[in-house]
Amino acid sequence: MIKHRLTSESLATLKEEYNNLVNVERIDVINEIKVARDNGDLSENADYEAALNKQKVIETRILEIKAILDNHVLISDTEVGSVGDIVKIGSKVKILEIEDNIESEYEILGSVDNNPSMGRISNECPLAKSMLGKKVGDVVEVQNIHSPYKVKILNIS
Repeated sequence: MIKHRLTSESLATLKEEYNNLVNVERIDVINEIKVARDNGDLSENADYEAALNKQKVIETRILEIKAILDNHVLISDTEVGSVGDIVKIGSKVKILEIEDNIESEYEILGSVDNNPSMGRISNECPLAKSMLGKKVGDVVEVQNIHSPYKVKILNIS
């Protein structure tokens, strides 16, 4: 089973979301179902159907979060932002897309912390996979859906 790589920040966020879902949302939706059920014929009760669908979404998310919390590895605060000679999970990497001559910087974290618009990419994405274990100055080929492209690693921090 794959271990989910989490920062302490994402672990706290997931625990908070889990507690809210279990202790607030789940109870609220059970009450919504009860109220809708008391409104008569269930076969034509849109409120009842909506509440059941909401319950499915909540229960699914509870299971997803529980699976992550039960099977995670913490990316230590010392790993995040640590300077090193090679790219690893927790590294911030400045790259140059060779063909387009565009510089970008990404922090490589676990899939739960994935947020490309904030410069955070999953260690499982093609770009991160191609850079893991590489050094400053290395040129790597990234295999993406459309066509491969090359990037040069400019800095690791």
